[in-house]
Amino acid sequence: MVTTRSQDKSHEPHLGDKRSHSKAPSVQVDEPEMKQQRKEPTSKPSAIKEKDDTAIESSHAGNHKIRQLISQYGGLPLSDTDLSDPEKSTPETALALLLNAMLSSPRISHGLAAKTITLAIKAGYHKLDVLKGSTWEERTEVLTEGGYTHYRYEFRWRCSASTGAGRIHREKTATMMGDLAQLIEDNRGQVRIPEAYTNGLVSLINCSLIEEGDLNTIPKLASEDPAKIRAELKNIKGLGDVGINIFFDTAQHIWPCISPYIDPRSLKTAEAIGIGGDMQALFQEVGGQPKEMCKLAAALTMLRLDGKEKEFQG
Repeated sequence: MVTTRSQDKSHEPHLGDKRSHSKAPSVQVDEPEMKQQRKEPTSKPSAIKEKDDTAIESSHAGNHKIRQLISQYGGLPLSDTDLSDPEKSTPETALALLLNAMLSSPRISHGLAAKTITLAIKAGYHKLDVLKGSTWEERTEVLTEGGYTHYRYEFRWRCSASTGAGRIHREKTATMMGDLAQLIEDNRGQVRIPEAYTNGLVSLINCSLIEEGDLNTIPKLASEDPAKIRAELKNIKGLGDVGINIFFDTAQHIWPCISPYIDPRSLKTAEAIGIGGDMQALFQEVGGQPKEMCKLAAALTMLRLDGKEKEFQG
């Protein structure tokens, strides 16, 4: 017998009846998968850590290499000459470093240039009154004794002392040394006002330094701006861009405003030996000290000119 829906109404629950909990349909709710499964750690943190460790090890190796480089080759410029205060910004030190840049910038052996500046300082040419009082013949004799008529490497096949080209260069340099002394002398007592003081009252700052013929006046007159200092130095005959680069390299310990500086050629050497070519980063490696940066620049120059990069590679 088929039971119809109307016949089976007695079995349907009334609207007011409460459904028994025991009879309530059980509904299984799946927890989100993210809660059921614990995420497995990826390998990225490990990879990042390994990368950081490698960078730290590389940095430590670079630090050690820089310390070793300075220790072996990083003497202060002209510290092995008769210059009395190579660490101080005296008029004599500034003039000596400028003469060194002038004598080192031509394409001659750096050994001959070093010998010549040593003899020039021995002759007292780092003192303005002595340089100005010297004769052209005396300066030429010093240059000759230093071997300043010999050209190095690629220029030896083109010119030599016997052809007269070496003598012409030596004689021209002797003239430029005299011109340098005259240029400094001509600026004695001339008060030039730095840009910082052009507005308002005229200041006689640096007047006493100018009267002493001190090249250390230049940074202050140029508002300690390296670009303006470079422009001032370009007024000196026989210096040129290469000579100014050499001067910046060697004078940054007495003129801190031009630090940090490393000659572009030496920066390539720094890259080649694995300490990097970022000048600011190298400056931080030496503690942000212009004197130490000067030593590092000197060491890199020595390494480059002596061809000893392989000692520090690897």
